Amino acid sequence: MSAGRARLGPVLIAWRAASVAKRFDAGRALLGELVRELTGAVDVEIFRDCPRCGADDHGPPQVRGLPVAVSVSYAGEMVAVAAVRVVNAAAVGIDIEAHGSAHRVDELGPLFAPHPVPDLRGWTLVEAALKADRRGLNVDPSTVRLDRAATTILGEGFAVSRPDDADPVTAAAAPGPEGFVLSVAVRASCAAGSPAASAGAARPATR
Repeated sequence: MSAGRARLGPVLIAWRAASVAKRFDAGRALLGELVRELTGAVDVEIFRDCPRCGADDHGPPQVRGLPVAVSVSYAGEMVAVAAVRVVNAAAVGIDIEAHGSAHRVDELGPLFAPHPVPDLRGWTLVEAALKADRRGLNVDPSTVRLDRAATTILGEGFAVSRPDDADPVTAAAAPGPEGFVLSVAVRASCAAGSPAASAGAARPATR
């Protein structure tokens, strides 16, 4: 499936195949679609602001002037994006990896030493969680712990612990394109309701 949509709890997810040269624009377009769906806004501006150097040509995507958190991930020619209202989650992270890229996770062994390297699903959960944390790989991945939780804002998933984790983060496997592993994570919002009230099974999104 070269394009698709899904929903995980309050998080909207979309993916699309695009050439490597055009995947940045494809991701921006997908994010715009999701933000418009969540807010009803006509004009949506997606921008980047690198937290390290302040450059606007890289860094996590943001939405100007609208109460929506967004995230994007790339795997070859596949782009995946996620969006959520900030009333439900202060931040969101998404990660996608191709089934054939398990060797890439093995290459990350030094990042996790002396702990075991996670499998591909585990890595996407960690990566999505660190995006939702907003510190990314500034956090040592080996310090991230995933504890299975029956009920989260994303449905069945994991409570994620990190160093200095003042704000709770939860992560879960998400529906995605065939041949890929997709995971999503959210950081709690002060305005969000209880996880039990917001939890829901993963399901295809409807317009």
